[in-house]
Amino acid sequence: MTTVIPPQSETPPITPLLVKEVISRNAAIWHNRIKAGEPRLGFESVTHLRKWSSSIRTASDRETVRRREALRRRVIWLLETRWLTHYLDADEEMRATLQPRLGFPVPEYLPWQELLSYGILPANAREELWQRDVGDAIVAFAMAALLYDDIADICRQRMKEFVLATLDFRTWGDQGAFTNMDLSVDHIARGIAIALDWRPDDWTAGEYKRIVEGLRGKLSTLLKGAYGHAFWARGYTDNHCHNAIATLGICGTKFLGVLPEAEEWLGAALAGFEFVARDCNPDGSSAEGIPYWSYGMSFMCQYIELTRRISGADWLYGAPYFQNASTFRLHASLSNLSGTAPFGDAPKQDYYGPSHILYAFARQNRDTTAQWLGDTIPFADHGGPDVAAWSLLWRDPALPPAQPSDIPRDKHLPCWDVAFTRSGWGDADYAVAIKSGYTNRNHSHLDAGTILFGWGDEWLIEAPGYGKVGDGFWDARGQRWTFYSNSTESHSTLLIDGKNQRFGKLDRATIDGFETTPDTCWVSVDLSEAYDEVVKVRRQVLHRRNRYVLVLDEVELQDTGRQSAIEWLLQPGRTTAVDNGSAGVTIAGKCGSITVCSLAAPAAFQRREPKAPHVDIPPDAIQTLALHAQGTSAGFAVLIVPAPAGALAPVDVQGSILNWAPGDRQVCVSGDGFEDVLTSAAAGFSQFEA
Repeated sequence: MTTVIPPQSETPPITPLLVKEVISRNAAIWHNRIKAGEPRLGFESVTHLRKWSSSIRTASDRETVRRREALRRRVIWLLETRWLTHYLDADEEMRATLQPRLGFPVPEYLPWQELLSYGILPANAREELWQRDVGDAIVAFAMAALLYDDIADICRQRMKEFVLATLDFRTWGDQGAFTNMDLSVDHIARGIAIALDWRPDDWTAGEYKRIVEGLRGKLSTLLKGAYGHAFWARGYTDNHCHNAIATLGICGTKFLGVLPEAEEWLGAALAGFEFVARDCNPDGSSAEGIPYWSYGMSFMCQYIELTRRISGADWLYGAPYFQNASTFRLHASLSNLSGTAPFGDAPKQDYYGPSHILYAFARQNRDTTAQWLGDTIPFADHGGPDVAAWSLLWRDPALPPAQPSDIPRDKHLPCWDVAFTRSGWGDADYAVAIKSGYTNRNHSHLDAGTILFGWGDEWLIEAPGYGKVGDGFWDARGQRWTFYSNSTESHSTLLIDGKNQRFGKLDRATIDGFETTPDTCWVSVDLSEAYDEVVKVRRQVLHRRNRYVLVLDEVELQDTGRQSAIEWLLQPGRTTAVDNGSAGVTIAGKCGSITVCSLAAPAAFQRREPKAPHVDIPPDAIQTLALHAQGTSAGFAVLIVPAPAGALAPVDVQGSILNWAPGDRQVCVSGDGFEDVLTSAAAGFSQFEA
């Protein structure tokens, strides 16, 4: 199954007329579900809120206690450190300047111009992303006031101070034409709506009126963005759109019947999420990669869970994208669950959670596997302190976590068009990922055909992830691809004449062969539509578990009257030890090593320096090696042999060339008990048991 997502310019916008139709169908239902004097966001009644709070305070099961203490630690950190997290990693000079401004007890508005002297680009400074921390802290303080008697008073005080402080901020994201239309608004407005809903008695009439008037102006602007005035308006597969319409839905639910425009906010959210359910990948994946998937999914789960009693938003859980989301998140992991595949603008773990997201799906679907995954992921949840609050609110302690014994070791996610194959799901197992799909999507890289190899908590063959943002970094029509991290040459794929892969909106590679058996997995990728001036480009990957990975490539170029440079690129992980010896390249990590060797000419890997105009990752993080061929066609056969750390003897695997004619290449790999033959015809592989 391959899903063709139309370019953003072809997708329909949310319009006032469409929203009016949504309101006409749903407004009476929404209003009938409102209970006077009762909370609207996440709780059915004051009694429900109190009973839930009491159950969490007195819970003794291990996981609830762990999550309860995690939230408490985050809140204590907020109370004691006087520091917001967005610039926590800044240099000493920047921290010394900003800490008194963005610290506690009340964060002060920081004009974006003051950040420019620290080397932050205007476009980034104008987003005012530090304000996200303010909104997240409001949520954490509101929940902490419900749960921890000894700090309840100070949490209520800080919650109020933060909410009132935001009303004095000149803007919630000063982005020129997009001012008050993006992420800072999402975090703050959602936080304020929750604070008013969960803590209604903490505000004077004058404070409440001032807050509501401040919010309605920002949300009216956010709605204008949804109607086509923001860059994210029709990006229904992207996190910016997900977060914005979720915020409109949460605030619309809170102020329904209080503000006349609240119906329009909630109607716009419902209209937008109908497009989201239609356009997002049915296999649960996101072309933005795992970290941005977690950002958008976090806000969408908040919309569903906080508003479902009034808005009926839980219908979204039935959409294929949501039905398959936890499966996607599982298979995009390293085998020991300690990280995720860093395709695109991505770190190696989630931006938000992901436990709270998994708990929401587990509770809704009675999914014991998602519950197990949320409990088992070995790293602390990422994101603001609100993430710890959501984990407490959404995890159902009555649902037992259960690790299935039959998790597939091979998985093709056909919409993202990425394949994963692994030796197993244990701490000592490795994982291999093969990238295909569209080359130009939000936060994507020109990385079709890329191979990753992860072992333990390391990627021995990795992708660059996020580079340093500079002028032109977001210009996906041209300048973005002059940055090394986004370019083809920074990935473990094929490079032809030093040029990037194609980046039209419909340019892509396609996995057109995928077979799995108990011992093997075979993946074939047609890369022909990802390169200029080619007749065909194909990459095949054959994995025999715990023995080897064979990569067989075939390149045939159009007749341009010249010889072309064709390179096979290898990107060793930046934390690994690399030895380029006569027997191949050895890349060593903590859990094991791999030997990467070429079976055909060219046989020797050579160090390759970046050629991109903008090298946006640290030079000491680049260890690129390459095989170089020249001509109008080329073939590569590269064998990757894994060896666990501490192995007493090398893995007994031999590779040999049976035939090496262009278009008819044949490679044999054999060892104790097996002999495999792979051909460039891409019809599968022959397996002979010895």
